[in-house]
Amino acid sequence: MRTRTSRDCSACAALLRPAGSVGVALLLALLTVTGNARAATLSVANVENATAGDTAVQVPISLSNDGASAAIGGVQMDVAYEPAVLTLSTVKTGAAAQDAGKNVSFNIVSDGVVRVIVAGLNQKTIADGVLATMLFNVAAGVPADTYPVAMTVAQMVSPNGTQIIGATVPGTVTVVGATEGENTAPSGCSGGTLSPPHDSGNSGAGVLLLVSLLVIGFGAHRREQRQVPRQ
Repeated sequence: MRTRTSRDCSACAALLRPAGSVGVALLLALLTVTGNARAATLSVANVENATAGDTAVQVPISLSNDGASAAIGGVQMDVAYEPAVLTLSTVKTGAAAQDAGKNVSFNIVSDGVVRVIVAGLNQKTIADGVLATMLFNVAAGVPADTYPVAMTVAQMVSPNGTQIIGATVPGTVTVVGATEGENTAPSGCSGGTLSPPHDSGNSGAGVLLLVSLLVIGFGAHRREQRQVPRQ
């Protein structure tokens, strides 16, 4: 097996679509509540022993709160993969997200890039564990090699909308077989500090922030109802 990193992956260069004035307004709202929350880590698993033609190969995405200090309430990430080798069939909600009452939604934003959002209409924090599991089909006849699956953009927020500083760890899918091929990691897909969106009007970020703002407003409304004296 060998992995090379010289060829650029077009999936990782995909720009995110702007969301217009609503998305800009929501991003500005986030800037007003951004704090210095502690770090957390998002990791894509390394999957071994896949074979050409396999279906429903599971690639988990996990959260580590790094000492349970980050208090993550929602996550958005763009995950890049080699579309000539892997075809995404679905993304399932992981146990850690389910336990916190969160739902997982996803959308193919470009060839070889999927946007995954983990959010819920509550203010619960997400514990360490699997947030989501991506299911891939492996193309028939692909060479045996190790293929990267990595986050190009990722954001995390606390239940009250504070942006969480963190890092990402890329993963791989290793296809085994009689023939060893050559593959290259997508440019810009290595692990590192979580990046902001490539454009200021990230539509996925707008959705995540809107959910955060709705949760905050819903909580305030419930508190007001409890304070109203009975007639």
